Amino acid sequence: GKVRNVGLSNESTLGVCMWAQAMEKLGLINNLASIQNSYNLLDRRFDGELAEACQHYNIGLLPWSVLAGGLLTGKYRKDVPDSGRAAEGSRFTSYPDYMKRWSPASALPSTLNAVDEYATIA
Repeated sequence: GKVRNVGLSNESTLGVCMWAQAMEKLGLINNLASIQNSYNLLDRRFDGELAEACQHYNIGLLPWSVLAGGLLTGKYRKDVPDSGRAAEGSRFTSYPDYMKRWSPASALPSTLNAVDEYATIA
């Protein structure tokens, strides 16, 4: 009786539905309050079925890594003057294994191209 609300993290659509069913059986469906998943311009997995399930069950999204670990800030772009100096002491420079999918050293070329395209639009 002490838990007022429940939040999920890094959950799938199936997982959200299973949690909702379990909470419904306990009479606590309105206490399933939030989901915390990665969401940014490079990671749109929430869009689609997961967003639809969350809307159906009235579950709010608390996005994490909205700037893709800093990759979307522009400070890692190779063609920008002084970007190397801005990246000194940053997470990706200090911790090379940090979020490899978004690290400028190990991200897919398509990811880095998308960052450049977004920066052009911005």
